[in-house]
Amino acid sequence: MGGSAFGRVLHERAKAFHWSGQGSMSIKSFYNGTAQYRLNSGTAIVDSQRYLLLNHQQPYSITIDSQSEVESFCVFFSPELMKRTAFEYVSPEVKALDHPMFHPVETLELVDQTYWHDDLVTPALLSLRKGFQTFGSDPLWLDEQLHRLLRTVMMLHTDTLTRMNKISSRRSSTRQELFRRVSVARDVIMEQFRETLTLETLSQWAMLSPNHLIRTYKQAFGVTPHQHVVRLRLDEAGRLLRTSKLSISDICAVVGFESLGSFSAVFRRETGLSPLQYRKLGDF
Repeated sequence: MGGSAFGRVLHERAKAFHWSGQGSMSIKSFYNGTAQYRLNSGTAIVDSQRYLLLNHQQPYSITIDSQSEVESFCVFFSPELMKRTAFEYVSPEVKALDHPMFHPVETLELVDQTYWHDDLVTPALLSLRKGFQTFGSDPLWLDEQLHRLLRTVMMLHTDTLTRMNKISSRRSSTRQELFRRVSVARDVIMEQFRETLTLETLSQWAMLSPNHLIRTYKQAFGVTPHQHVVRLRLDEAGRLLRTSKLSISDICAVVGFESLGSFSAVFRRETGLSPLQYRKLGDF
């Protein structure tokens, strides 16, 4: 474990572990296995594909039960750093320069849920993880990494609030609950997009009517559930065309399209190229 005045990092490996209580605002990430968290809002699974954000003094419990060692890399931010970063991020630059030591009284409340690894928070998190063994005992290096990582969290928070505020509801609490529910459906889609999904199944997971799910999902994420599934299948197909020697028919089946004709038509519509042309273009 390494720490400074602005936070600390817990980097461990274990096959079994259980803990419950409260902590400071944190990012939980795990590799080579999974950890199960129980929150007031339900159960959250954290693995190599997603991380978990928790608020300051958020009650939770964690359980690891694995046949092989699971690597945990959890970053805890001090309330001092939270207040400072929140103020500097949301305030005009001039104000921050005029009052460099001012901190707001209220701490920031994040949307505490799992997030799929992304191009925003994940690079900063992986940079900290990569350098921690070498520089983790250096408080200057750790402080810089903690500041950098928390700034990306603030950017994610802003993006999440923007998505949440697009949901049609007058009450903020209702928008937050609806966002949480469609995020459950989004998790199911992200995990199972290669399989056959139905609107009824997604609606049951999200605890929303089919019409309400379609409308709210589109407001929050900019696409309907079906459009999101197709986008993920096409992205996966493109990756396999670039990196594997699988036949186009096999790729079609692997990513979840029912027929080669529909796969080719959708792929051409979205990319302007047939799957074969796409593969030949890069000499994959």
